[in-house]
Amino acid sequence: MKKILVHTTKSGAWCTAELTESIKDALIYFGFDAVSEYRNRGISSGYDFVIQVGYGNGFHPHTGIYVFVETDMIGLRKNYNTILDYTIFTRSLHPFDYKEDLTSENIYYCPVGYSKHYDTTIPHTDLRDSFCMGRDRYGPARGEFRKRYNLWTTDTIVAGKERDELIVTSKININPRPYENYWFTTLHASLVVFKGKLLMQDDVGKDDYNFYRPYMILYTEDDFIDKYNYWLTHDKERHEFEQFIYEDLKNNHPFEKYFYAAMGDILEEYR
Repeated sequence: MKKILVHTTKSGAWCTAELTESIKDALIYFGFDAVSEYRNRGISSGYDFVIQVGYGNGFHPHTGIYVFVETDMIGLRKNYNTILDYTIFTRSLHPFDYKEDLTSENIYYCPVGYSKHYDTTIPHTDLRDSFCMGRDRYGPARGEFRKRYNLWTTDTIVAGKERDELIVTSKININPRPYENYWFTTLHASLVVFKGKLLMQDDVGKDDYNFYRPYMILYTEDDFIDKYNYWLTHDKERHEFEQFIYEDLKNNHPFEKYFYAAMGDILEEYR
């Protein structure tokens, strides 16, 4: 059987490695021969089935089956003139439900289920009140939000164990959108819920959070501070909710289930 290549960029692996390895393991689980690759320029040749995780430095679709997994902010791309032509892919998978400006019917909603690659052995401790995800350079709106409520963040990209430690040692993780057209939570925010930690995400008035809604605390500008203060001061309730998040996702929402639901028909044809 020919191998399936799961590719992401080395520079973007800080936020896509877990998803890349989860896809590879899911393929192996279903009996396929799969390998993962991290390269900034180009994709290894010799594969007629390629799964590209995240936005790379240009796309050069192979002949055969070429699948794209969206991990970036589609709405923001409108500002940077980097709209992708989704028709070049055999199929595109979107971890979050996005219903506007899609160019082809080959786009499927694919929730990111629980995988061991999202887990961590770092003990959960309440070392700080909150971790505001992202940095000021992602746009003035995020910086203003952080300063308004005196929320802690970091000025540098954190990855791997360092990032996981920030997540699991903060009482509350907050993921505000940086722009008006930021319509769904980003992939790195899903790392919070799969580690069984509290995530506050802004409610944009759409149904784009879909599968993830029961595991988030959605807020608006009017009620943020009240919800924030409640979860900050109610340790027992917060820890019980965190335990529910982790157990429910781990026991009832395996990554393989959702990946195969979105890709099973293509995989079986390839088999």
